[in-house]
Amino acid sequence: QVILLDEFEKADPAVQRLFMRVLDEGKLQLANNHVIDFSKTIIFATTNASHTRTSMATIGFEGQNEKASDKLKNDFDTELLNRFSRIIEFNSISKSAFKNILQEEYIKLYPKLNKIIVNTQAKLSTETLDSLADKYYDASFGARPVKRALENYVQSLL
Repeated sequence: QVILLDEFEKADPAVQRLFMRVLDEGKLQLANNHVIDFSKTIIFATTNASHTRTSMATIGFEGQNEKASDKLKNDFDTELLNRFSRIIEFNSISKSAFKNILQEEYIKLYPKLNKIIVNTQAKLSTETLDSLADKYYDASFGARPVKRALENYVQSLL
């Protein structure tokens, strides 16, 4: 079993305490005495809690890191953080990485686009990439704006 607790910082403190018990005991007893077994369950909790207070320069995962758990102490009880076997930090993407993602997504879109608009280029020019990145890149949103950037760019070609 796999459970994803997405944006766990938004959970009510009572829910966080409930999962602290689950992580500690590996089971949960309901009011009707039914026991739910979590002993063979992998629980992932995601959060953006410390994101606004940190600036990260590289993209990707970092291994367990005392700094990462220290950043989260402002948003979660230390007892809860200690129940997690690993804390893995994922860093924001750079503007350069955003441009690379734009280019890769455009290349995937190109075969369909070329059927609609004759003589389109197989790759975005450096100027177009720079312009789209200047307009749509925001480190706090990651690569999410890429789709919107490409949709707006394609619409401008029609």
